[in-house]
Amino acid sequence: MKPIMILPAYKPDDLMLDMLKELKSSGFTDLVIVDDGSGEEYLPVFEKAKKAFGATVLSHAINLGKGRAIKTAFNHILDNYPGRGAIICDADGQHPVESVLAVAEAMEKYPGCFIMAVRNFFKVKVPLPNLLGNTITRITFFLLCGIWFSDTQCGLRGYPPGIMKAFLSVKGERYEYENTTLLAMRARRIETYEVPMNAVYIRGNASSHFDKLWDSARIYQSLLSFARIPILASTVCIVLFYILLLALPLAAPLCAIVSAGSACLAGWLLQVLVVRNKWLGMTAALLISAAFAGAMALLHGLAGINPSGSFWIASVPFAFISYTTLMLLRYRGRPKLHKPYKKHCKG
Repeated sequence: MKPIMILPAYKPDDLMLDMLKELKSSGFTDLVIVDDGSGEEYLPVFEKAKKAFGATVLSHAINLGKGRAIKTAFNHILDNYPGRGAIICDADGQHPVESVLAVAEAMEKYPGCFIMAVRNFFKVKVPLPNLLGNTITRITFFLLCGIWFSDTQCGLRGYPPGIMKAFLSVKGERYEYENTTLLAMRARRIETYEVPMNAVYIRGNASSHFDKLWDSARIYQSLLSFARIPILASTVCIVLFYILLLALPLAAPLCAIVSAGSACLAGWLLQVLVVRNKWLGMTAALLISAAFAGAMALLHGLAGINPSGSFWIASVPFAFISYTTLMLLRYRGRPKLHKPYKKHCKG
């Protein structure tokens, strides 16, 4: 039995009906559409979806966002189709049915895993803003959680029931939700498989309701919130270093060394509050702080670089070391991200 299809829809046109027809003829018998406050003028489209294709239509009285629409569908499926997985695809025809079938096949082959469709941006002409936005977001994801997704913004994804249930509690109501769930994969150690698909931009992606300014701002706000503790710790470390550098009655280079080590330790103490093993976190805090103070001793005491310059030079590698250590202590190792199509391409 094929997974249930979810189509979040806001002010859809005939492209959604064409998509439903193709899905139905491809063997997807259970179709769930979420009308995200489209308004009365779009009721005929949803009525036709119900009568012609047997779709279940769930409605929001007002527009609540794609993230909320997805959660509404997840909740409905978990209540009414226990044990069934689901696939989300856009209602504007951007996901070819052959790609949906590939995701369904992957769900059957890798049960219990999250399935992501990833677009090939080099086979078709992709709008430059879309290509730049996706590239920047992929880099940001890698820096934040250490996972290199091939495509962070494709809406075609397969969800087993356990993952739907886990993602119901993930924050996000609009387009940022799909990005926030990718961050949740690191925290929940969810194994993922990527499935390639061709990038499709019908009418230059004119049917999209994505607001490049406000929706992008929501996405990056959600991404940065993932690292809010390290950002706060870094701010405390920087501010405290300069305060101690001015306040401690110690001669150079000891003043800079003690200030740097103390500031690093204070920043790490904040981070220890969120790690699983507090004793291991404290050990890491002491070792990293001592090593940071040692780097300051080399740069300032021996190389003669001024305290501020030594601090920032040493901060570059130690920021990476600290953040990586925090991720391991907080979430353990990275979940597996499988890209079987790349192995196949290598032959």
